[in-house]
Amino acid sequence: MPAGPADHGPLIAASARFRALFSVLDGAARADERVLVFVDLREGQRVLAELIRHRYKLRCGPRLINGDTSTKALNQIKAEFQAGKGFDVLLLGPKSAGFGLTLTAANHVVHMNRWWNPAVEDQCSDRVYRLGQTKPVTIHLPIAIHPVLGDQSFDVVLDAMLARKRALSHNIVVPNVTTQADLMALLAASGGGAGLAAGARDIDLMGWEDFEDWAARQFTSAGYQANTTPHSHDGGADLILRPPPGARARPIICQCKHRSSAEDTVDETAVDDVLRAMTAYDALYPWLVSPRLMAVTNGRFTLQAASHASENGVVLIDGARIDGLAGIAQRLLGAH
Repeated sequence: MPAGPADHGPLIAASARFRALFSVLDGAARADERVLVFVDLREGQRVLAELIRHRYKLRCGPRLINGDTSTKALNQIKAEFQAGKGFDVLLLGPKSAGFGLTLTAANHVVHMNRWWNPAVEDQCSDRVYRLGQTKPVTIHLPIAIHPVLGDQSFDVVLDAMLARKRALSHNIVVPNVTTQADLMALLAASGGGAGLAAGARDIDLMGWEDFEDWAARQFTSAGYQANTTPHSHDGGADLILRPPPGARARPIICQCKHRSSAEDTVDETAVDDVLRAMTAYDALYPWLVSPRLMAVTNGRFTLQAASHASENGVVLIDGARIDGLAGIAQRLLGAH
């Protein structure tokens, strides 16, 4: 987080994506237009809110919709944004921009980080493509190009891969979930194949909030709808996951336990938490019938936790399997 306004200029100058974003925002401000900015990481949301508030002298800063936003607050933010006049910015977490959220007051959409599933990215952009949109809509995809790697830069290769998957999905019915082969090809093309094993442990560097968001993305990339729970008094679960319409798979109640390394342990309280969550959430979600119970961690579960889970039918995903969570989620959609 920048310590003060004096840090803002250098921070923006140091990031190619920030420079691209603020170029878009500067143009929108001159034209009195409105912008949706999708950014996934919570810390990134907080930093951008401060940078935007100060740069454009906004009275209360850009509003934010993420997993912490209540339904009441979301409806108020949406109404105020839609009714407002002149330049404004709305920050959103991609998984919070679900069906039914109409934001036609905006005619610019900026994706600060890319989703592996182009269908999710398109769903976010579709918030402005609704009845009532009167202006041409521009979708902005900031891409950082390495001065040496050029067209082999990670962002460039990823953009090409997503473009191919999007084109395929428009012509034939194919899964949009990124496979291990996709990932290996991407890393090889961008010169990063040798660092795959080391990069997989980047998950250890996350905070617990970002780990929960990351886990939610693995399920949504497979097709689930992810409902997050309050960060305090969560009733024993972090994610309530609903299968897509028409799927015969069971819903999932999931508890996420982040650890600082793969060697750190999670005990049987994680299993107790998710067992307790069945009672806490069955009245809130009428569709939560015969849920599958799951606990995930980037660390490892103790023998007591594994035994307790086995006795109570709780699925455990530990650090040895966590990087395959999206694939596990996809397989569960085919299970009954």
